[in-house]
Amino acid sequence: MTKRSKRFLIVGLAIVVVIFLVLTLTMNHKKGTLVQADTAANRDIVEKVSASGRVQPETKVEITSEITGEIIDLRVKEGDTVRAGRLLIVLDTIQLRSDVDQSLYALNELEARMDGAKATLEQNKDEYERQQRLFDNNLTSETALTDAKPF
Repeated sequence: MTKRSKRFLIVGLAIVVVIFLVLTLTMNHKKGTLVQADTAANRDIVEKVSASGRVQPETKVEITSEITGEIIDLRVKEGDTVRAGRLLIVLDTIQLRSDVDQSLYALNELEARMDGAKATLEQNKDEYERQQRLFDNNLTSETALTDAKPF
């Protein structure tokens, strides 16, 4: 390599280094974080949150009926507030009325049978007392008195 090429190479290399240094120092290298700022003031902070889940009430009340029947009128809607004594539903009472009528009929029949049994018991007591008097006067047998015993 000749002296001239060596000089040309050194000068060229020096120019490249000087250009590199000038560009490095003059370029704006911002490596900071972008920040949003605002003036301090009293105000509401609103934040929207989207999530999936299940909403459950604080108090859960199960309403049941002592009787069964068809609902013919519903007086409240889901979520309504109710107070004690408020009518919630109306049931079809045709079947209930029929059941009550049948029960009353059965009760009347049993009362009639009980009255008949009381009358029969009174007759048997009277017959026993009559047989006892006859037995005391030696007018009937002990077997007839024992057969007449009502209890």
